[in-house]
Amino acid sequence: MGGIGNKEMPLFARDEDGKLIGQIVKLENKETIISIPLTKGQIKKLDLLQEIDRDNYILKSCLICPKLNDEDLKFIRPNYVELILNKILTISGLNINKKKKSNEKEDDFGRNLRRVKSEREEGDLTLFLHKQGYNFFTIGALTYAEISNIVEAWNHEQKNKEKSMKKNSKGKR
Repeated sequence: MGGIGNKEMPLFARDEDGKLIGQIVKLENKETIISIPLTKGQIKKLDLLQEIDRDNYILKSCLICPKLNDEDLKFIRPNYVELILNKILTISGLNINKKKKSNEKEDDFGRNLRRVKSEREEGDLTLFLHKQGYNFFTIGALTYAEISNIVEAWNHEQKNKEKSMKKNSKGKR
């Protein structure tokens, strides 16, 4: 049975230990990498890092093959970094182009304002997920793509309930 009761449906594949399983991804230059998506907690951490640290953090934490060390990151070609980052963000359910454009002209005040708003929305989202049966440990390990799928499934279920209620009310008249 699908729907919100089936927590496995919208989640990324995980191994027996609950760790994300690497996905084989083909870059635009036809090379192949193995990567895992970013979790919700990792994405929140990215806002606290400067851009170069952000890129290195994503590459070190999500790129499984080829595995890059600190020395490799110093000398890696920028266009190669961009290709890899775009794929990692795509499998994480994030749109890199929109995010970059909105952050380019943002000052410290704007970043802080966005962070405060995000924290308030984060509280609402955490409450929603908790009501769906997730605990704080499992919520922190979810990726944005997984959360988006959970919300979409819940919205779909609510629409179906509304349709059935309308049919039932028409039948009683």
